[in-house]
Amino acid sequence: MENFDLKRIEGGSVTILNNLSIWFVVVWIKKIALLSSEDSRIKEIAASLCKQPYSAEKAIFDYARSRVVFRDDPKGIQQIRTAVNSLREGVGNCVDYCVLISSLLINCGIPHKVRFVWYKSPVWYENFGRRKNWKHIYIVTENGIILDPVLNQRQDGTDTFTNREQGMFNKEKRYGYEKEFIILK
Repeated sequence: MENFDLKRIEGGSVTILNNLSIWFVVVWIKKIALLSSEDSRIKEIAASLCKQPYSAEKAIFDYARSRVVFRDDPKGIQQIRTAVNSLREGVGNCVDYCVLISSLLINCGIPHKVRFVWYKSPVWYENFGRRKNWKHIYIVTENGIILDPVLNQRQDGTDTFTNREQGMFNKEKRYGYEKEFIILK
C-alpha cells in the first residue's frame, strides 16, 4: 500500500481499513494533501484566499466550513478524500478537512501540522497510536492558529450549511492529550 500511485486514486479518494496507526494516517494525509495542492482548481482557490486582507488562515477556514459538511465514514473504514473530491461531494470528516485545509495552506506557503487529540485518557501505552484510541484531528499553523471546521457541527452527519454556528475560528474543544505531526515547515 505504501507504493500506491496517488495519481491513480479512484473516485478522488483512498479507502483504507480502520484501526490504523496515526503514523499511517498522517502519511496518507500528507501525500494526498501534497497531491491535491498540485491541482489547478486548488491552486486557483488558494490564490484568492491567500490574498484576503484579514488573514489567509481565516479565509481558508471559512472556505472549508462553508463548502464541506461533516459526515463520518462507514464503521470500519477510513476514506481519505482529495481536496477536490471533498469540495465536489460537499462532505467529509476531520481527516478530509485536514487534506483540504492543508492543500490550501501549502499553496499559501503557511507552515502547519496536524494535531491528533484524545478527550479522555487514551489506551496510549498499551496500543500506541491506534486509530480506535484517537478521537479527533485538525490543523494548527506554526503560529498556533487552530483550523478545526468540525467544531460545533453535528456529529451525526445531519448538519447543513444553513444551521451551522459561525465564529468557531481559532477555537478547539478542551482535550486531555495531543500528538502533533508537521505537514509543511
